[in-house]
Amino acid sequence: QRVELLKEVARLAEDQLEDAPRSFARLLEAFELTPDDRSLWDELDRLAAQLDRWDGLAAAFAAAVESPDEGLCLNDRLELALRVAEIREKQNRPADAAEAYHRALVLDETSDAAILALERLHAHLEQWSQLVDILERKASLSDTDDERCTILFRICTLQEEQLHDPSTAIQTYQRVLDLDSARLDAWFALERLYDEARRYGEL
Repeated sequence: QRVELLKEVARLAEDQLEDAPRSFARLLEAFELTPDDRSLWDELDRLAAQLDRWDGLAAAFAAAVESPDEGLCLNDRLELALRVAEIREKQNRPADAAEAYHRALVLDETSDAAILALERLHAHLEQWSQLVDILERKASLSDTDDERCTILFRICTLQEEQLHDPSTAIQTYQRVLDLDSARLDAWFALERLYDEARRYGEL
């Protein structure tokens, strides 16, 4: 009854009193009581956009993710964590968005949405080590060896050009060859790296 009353007050505040801030506040109260009510998520999102109350909404969603409330299932926690990250992106706060997406990965280490977003954000932030970590996770979840090889090649490029770590790049190219020994591009890359390092005897 308390939640329904808060919803009705919120509706009246917006429709009759044209008081969107009061409506937003009442819906936040309702959300704190029933964080699994997805209809509230969308209404809060709409009002947050109208009022520029993104910080308040992100804080409420993040608190729900971390709450011990057993009524909030894992899927709901994951969706709320992703929404926090999306809010931070709307605010042009990529570092905070990346942190929120990493929180989502703690909840579901296979989340495609989080992995793809982190791949994009770490590249944007030029966080090369973190990008390699995410690509390694992506490679481990790939369905085919061809997909895995493509991702590993990108990792090699980062290790060479951004991290300036040819020794680790050599190890990654060797992993490519473990998956497909016929990859001439990997052989040529290894030859080039060994040549640059004067390590011919290791071929």
